[in-house]
Amino acid sequence: MNVRPAAVRGATTDELIAGYSMGSCCATISAGTRAAVTADAGKAFNADETILGRPGKEFYASLFDRSVGEAEVIHLGINQIRHANENIDYPIEIGALGKYLHRNGIKTATVGNSDMPNQPHREAVLIAADPNGIVDFGNVGSDILARDPNYPYGIRSNISKLTMQAMSAIKKAGLIVVDIGDTSRAAEYATKCTEKQQYTIIEQSIRNADQIIGSIISALDLRKDRILLISTHPSQRSIDRCDFLPPVVAAGAGIKHGLLTSGSTRSKGIITNCDISAGITDYFNIKQPLSFVGRPIAITDGSIDDLIAISSSISTQTKRQPIMRGIAFFIIFFSIIVSVYVLWRRNAGLAVMSWIALIPSTLLLAVILAPIIASPPPIQQYVILISVLTITLIAICWLITKSPGASFALICFWTTVIMLLDLARGGVLTRETVLSYSPVDGARYYGIGNELMGSLIGSAMITIGFIASALAGAKRLRIWVAALLLTIVVLAIGLPSKGANAGGAMSAAVASIIGFALWRGRRITKAYAVAAVLAVPIAFGLIALADQLRSGGFQSHIGRAIGLTASGGIGELFIIMARKLEMNIILTQNSLWSRLLFILAASSYVLLRINRLEVINRLRKSPDVTIGIIAAGVGAIAAVLLNDSGVVAGAIALIYVWTALLLTALAVPRETLDA
Repeated sequence: MNVRPAAVRGATTDELIAGYSMGSCCATISAGTRAAVTADAGKAFNADETILGRPGKEFYASLFDRSVGEAEVIHLGINQIRHANENIDYPIEIGALGKYLHRNGIKTATVGNSDMPNQPHREAVLIAADPNGIVDFGNVGSDILARDPNYPYGIRSNISKLTMQAMSAIKKAGLIVVDIGDTSRAAEYATKCTEKQQYTIIEQSIRNADQIIGSIISALDLRKDRILLISTHPSQRSIDRCDFLPPVVAAGAGIKHGLLTSGSTRSKGIITNCDISAGITDYFNIKQPLSFVGRPIAITDGSIDDLIAISSSISTQTKRQPIMRGIAFFIIFFSIIVSVYVLWRRNAGLAVMSWIALIPSTLLLAVILAPIIASPPPIQQYVILISVLTITLIAICWLITKSPGASFALICFWTTVIMLLDLARGGVLTRETVLSYSPVDGARYYGIGNELMGSLIGSAMITIGFIASALAGAKRLRIWVAALLLTIVVLAIGLPSKGANAGGAMSAAVASIIGFALWRGRRITKAYAVAAVLAVPIAFGLIALADQLRSGGFQSHIGRAIGLTASGGIGELFIIMARKLEMNIILTQNSLWSRLLFILAASSYVLLRINRLEVINRLRKSPDVTIGIIAAGVGAIAAVLLNDSGVVAGAIALIYVWTALLLTALAVPRETLDA
């Protein structure tokens, strides 16, 4: 078969029913964007069924004030699901996929169910239903089941009847959704069984599924038809193993050997639920609705072994949050201890403390480089890895420079160059480092992400400061080099094909305007302040233009934001801004990174106040480097203001500012402080 599996994320972060669920997945595919569900997600029936003592058609008419017409399947819970999503602050329409299929003359069908005793589980109907809960053909009734004491809950799908109904639907509909049923019941029932029995019931459900799927495929012409096999959500057993991305298999028209991918994820072997919606509309040559956030599925080279390696890497990436919290906590503790030491230090420890001060910025570089050595191992081993790598990098800097200040310049330079080169070649390290995002946490391609964006802004501005200082004797060359490097940083962060971080590009643009003005020897007048403010919409506009020039399948979330604003008016833009502000408020209240941001800001202020004149005089001896520090600080502030999760980016950018000020303060002689 012309099939290779890939992973599809169960988008369940906003569901009203806690945890991963079939309903949330099906509603998400139905809407083309993340959707919440209620307990009504499974309440679908054949139109001729009797429901609570009433004919299904009559029951439907009482809820929708309209007739079912010739529809064979109806979803009676879709109104409640729509109401549950009314307060979500982005465009969403439950049943959008079915609506646009019907609008283009394409019939829909649903066959099978995942019913359990006295519990209808017919969530799959949501995929094909339009906003009125209508599916043209199919059979989801209880008569498609058979009693069998050897199966979970004593029931199983009637293979012959389900297959026959699916064959009938294939002749009449364009989109046919088949719920195997047995696999869902087995996954639910397995949690109650012994380990041996778990394997037994799962194996028999897979055998049944294989028989049904084989019969369906035999009825298709894969030169023009397409089949998708979707595991809607991870089972509890998979969740316990940190395996959150269940499989999807594709075959047929437009599908060749390889791994699935999409413009949403830009990751080999990974697509989102929303990409399934986009893939269906693309297959039928239907223009994708603006409310759809996914991108059509595509094929990239790869093998089963590659997919296993990707799955393993993702499973370890899910553990990034404890590591990230650990890094934040360590730097908080470290900065407090070092700041207190600087206030009461003694001459004997100055040289050693200057080298110790390099640890936070070097730690960030070590985390970026760690994937080159190994994919994220267990947490204890990872801590050892980055600790050894941090110490090794500082030792290398000592061997090369013998100076803490020069070593800091080298650390910033390495960080900047490595990140820029990585983005230029597709962002391998950007995706693999724990400073990145996990595909489980983020349902789309986030590019450079806020953590790495903060690191690049902070390290790059200070690196450019050191380069400008080295070129102090060639003033014109110095300015041109600074302008070129600043432009490269902004483009690397913002271009949709590279960093794809509009907020980061705007933050870098503001920092660049201020830095460039100061490197030119200008004072920050009102004109430059206005230019810095205007840099925000200009940077966003240029990035949006670049995104619009890309084909629809590869446009980023930036292009979607522009499309929503164009169709829905300026109000859509304010909704997006409000959502980002809300995220920052939440992080400010609950995140360790907000504590780190405030502690680093307070510590930086204290460092500047310690014998203020001497610290400032030392900074004045290296004016270009000082400008780099100022630009990094401006970038940190802009990152907080212009990004959701900007608190994280601002805190990381401020690490470089704090380190520079700390090294300067440590260089002030003790006698001066005592005078």
